[in-house]
Formats: sequence, structure tokens, C-alpha cells
Amino acid sequence: MTTDSLGPKEQSKGSVGDVPFPSAATRASVDAPTELAEDVVAAPQPQRTSRPVPASAGTPSAAPRDLRAVGFVVAFVVGAVAALFLLSAVAFAFSSTYSNRVLPGVHVGSVDLSGLTRDEAITRLQTSFAYLSQGEVTVTTPVGDATVTYQQAGRGPDVEATADAAMAVGHSGNDIADTISLVHFAGYSQDIPVAIQIDPTALATRIRELAAGSTVAPRNAQATVSGGVFGITPAADGKGLDETAIQAEILDQLTQPGAAADLRVDGAFVAAAPQVSDEDAQNAIFEAEKMIEDVNVTWSTPPPSAPATWTPQTWTIDASQIRDWIVFGTRQDGTYGPAVDPAKVQAYLSNVTASDRVAPVEPGVVWDASGKPVDLTAGKDGLGVDAAGTTSEVSAYLDALASGGSIGPSVEAVTAPVHPQITSIDDVAGMVDVGQWTTTFYPDISNGMGKNIRQPAANLNGQVINPGQEFSFLGGVGPIDPAHGFAMGGVIKGGKSDHTGAMGGGICSASTTMFNA
Repeated sequence: MTTDSLGPKEQSKGSVGDVPFPSAATRASVDAPTELAEDVVAAPQPQRTSRPVPASAGTPSAAPRDLRAVGFVVAFVVGAVAALFLLSAVAFAFSSTYSNRVLPGVHVGSVDLSGLTRDEAITRLQTSFAYLSQGEVTVTTPVGDATVTYQQAGRGPDVEATADAAMAVGHSGNDIADTISLVHFAGYSQDIPVAIQIDPTALATRIRELAAGSTVAPRNAQATVSGGVFGITPAADGKGLDETAIQAEILDQLTQPGAAADLRVDGAFVAAAPQVSDEDAQNAIFEAEKMIEDVNVTWSTPPPSAPATWTPQTWTIDASQIRDWIVFGTRQDGTYGPAVDPAKVQAYLSNVTASDRVAPVEPGVVWDASGKPVDLTAGKDGLGVDAAGTTSEVSAYLDALASGGSIGPSVEAVTAPVHPQITSIDDVAGMVDVGQWTTTFYPDISNGMGKNIRQPAANLNGQVINPGQEFSFLGGVGPIDPAHGFAMGGVIKGGKSDHTGAMGGGICSASTTMFNA
């Protein structure tokens, strides 16, 4: 565009003919009309003489386009508000209809829970999945097959947890988001997996029962004696269920919703070692061989009431006898080794020492005129070998031999009091006469004026002789001297009678009377 085509410069700035030209400010604010004005300026000059154009028509297309833009904006805003209102209305309707119900399209496997309340969903789940508690697991044990039923394991559907998971779908608390979820799940279903519950404590209890009834105990090695010859019965390992591994495997399978109703678990076993090995048994035999020696048992300390003729006693236990006593077992310290059978040792000692004791003095019996026992005189304890105590000493001696310990030349016997058998008048209440004899005598110098007959009778009166006990008349009457009531009396000496020649003369009348009775 050139100035020649515009004519005078004043007109190029202000107007074209009678039409006002937009100012610079107008062109900056409305781009489209400004371009139109420039096009108009470039029009041929002769048109300037055409009829006048109204001043308001300076930008012919601007007003209609502005109105259309404003209308679109207004329509959009109104539509958005309407849509928002509609969405809010739908959200409110959702809140009222499904606030406490499972959304449409939500199911657990083939079980549809759409529109159900929580309690209704629980009831349907209980009915539909009751089969999950029916079945059993077969477990291989060391002694054969055993079973764990699903009920024993506490298996079944966790209907409450599953119902809660279904209720949670599309219930976020945001009405708009939950409405969108409602629309979505109405067209696209949501599958909730069924929750499985198992009682680990009940399962562990059942497995413990299986383990207790199926354990193969280990067999300890054993040293044996047969005909005086030592031998060994070898050891063997035991076998039991690995309870932890079995429980873990069963839990892994039963927590799967699709687990079959007849599962099998190959038993996991643990070995149980014997407490006594073959080596332990062989070592025990080596120790036993050291025990087989002659053993001397000595009673060397005289008892307080022993007669002057008492001498120390010694008994020898032969090695062959000791071999017969040896047994094998676990000792008090937990080790396996040889020992002697205490019952056999005690029986042996009781027999060999019975005659070497100082016998007790039984209480005397006091009789009334009718021959009834009414009282007892004092008795006296004897002394003998304590078989039980001496057995312990012999056992300790042989144990020391087996272990190579220090030992003495013999075993000192243990002694103990031997009490009288009669301890109360009741013990003699049932006594009866089994024999009697009467001797008539006349006191004179030949019998110490009767002393040598009355005194021994008095000493023998009431004495008790136990079954099997040896009775001595002289031992029963006690010392024969003046201090004990005796006197000089008759004696036949060298074929001649001496009426006062012997202490206790005439005592034979008492001994003959007792013998005859």
C-alpha cells in the first residue's frame, strides 16, 4: 500500500472517505477488525464517492463474532453446572441405595454378592464355601499312614473377612469416586478371593498326636552276659516325624482355596540317636573284665559284748561268683557300664555271715501263778554283719576295680545291731506248754543247800529260744560262781564222791530236769 493511493496524508491517518479509520488503540485491542480496516484501505479510490456509510459500521464483522464466543462460554458453564448437579444427584442416590450393600458386579468366585448386606453376604458365603472344611490330609509316618482332617486343622472359609473385603469395594467414603466405581463395576465385575482360615494351634496339636503314636524309638546298644561270656547287642537309630516341617507343608497346601479334599504329605522325618552306642557297650565289657577278681570281706573290729574267744572274721568271694553277679546299665552319673546285682550280693552275704554274729538276748518272760505271761525282763541287742551296708561297700570296691581306681586289700564289713525278736508281752501271749518235767530234791551240802539247783532254774526261767537258734545250758545259766548265786556242792571225781568238792555241785539236777522236759 502506498501514499499515492491514499491521497492526502491527513486522510490516511483519520478516515477513508466518510468512514472513520480505527485508531491505534482500537487495532491493538481487536485484531480481527484491524485487519479488516487495512483491507478496506487497500480498496480502489473511486469507491470513496459512494453513498455515506453510518459511523457505527466502522468494523462490520466484530460484533456478531464476540457475541457467539460469549454464548459458547455461557453454555459451557451452564452445562457443566448441570452435569455436576446431575452427578451429585446420582452420587446421592448411590449413597442411599448402596451405602451398606455390596456393589453390583462384585462376586467371590462364582458366588454373586451384588446388593447384599454384610450379614446376607456372610450367610451366602457360609453356605457356598462350607465344602472348604471337608477333606483330609494323609501323612506318611515312620510306622505307616495317618490322617489329619480339615476340621482337626480348623480349616474353613473366613466368611467375615471375605464379606468385609467385598463391602470395601467402591466404598471409599468419597461419593463422587464411589459413584464412578458403581458405574464401572456395573459393566465390569470385581472378583474377590475367598479368605481361608486355619487354626495353627489345633493343627500343631493333631501333628503332635501323630508324632507321639508313630515314633520309632532308638535301640541302645547292650552288653550282655550268657553262660559267663560277654557279648553285644548293636544299637539302631530311631525315627520320628519332623513336626515343624509337616505343619509348614500342610499349612501351605490348606491355605490354597483350590486345595483338593484328599491331599497327601510325604512325611519329613528326624533321626533319633541311641543313648548307648556300640562303642559304649564294648567299653563297658572292658571294665567288667577288670572286676572279675577274688574279693576278701573282713570283720576285724570286735563287738563290745563279744566273748573272749571272738576272733576277726574273713570271707572270700570267688571271682567266678562275681562274674555271675555282673549286670550292665546306665549308672547314676549317666554313663553306661558294669555293676553287680545288689540283690544277689546281699543274699550271698546274708548266708555266709549269719553264723558269725553275736546273737541278741531275748527278754525273759515273767509268769504268774497260773502260768500266764504277764511281763518281760530286759533283753540285749546283739551285733552282726549288715548285709545291705556291706553290699554297698563291695559294689564300690568293684566299681573302683573297673575304673582302675585305688583299692585296699579287702572290704571292711559294715556291722549293725541285731535286735531281740520279742519286744512286747503281746509277742508271747500265745505261748503254750509243750512239755514238762518235775524233779524232787532235798537241799543239803551236796547241792549247796539247794542253791545250785534253784539258781540255774531261776536263770533259765523265761528265756526265749528263737526258731533255729542253738541253745546251750551252760551259756543259759551264766557264770557259775559265788557272785552269781552258786555254792560248793557234790562232785564225782576219780570214781569217788566228794559232797563239797566242786563249785555248783548238784547243778546236774537242773540240767536233767530241763532235758527231760
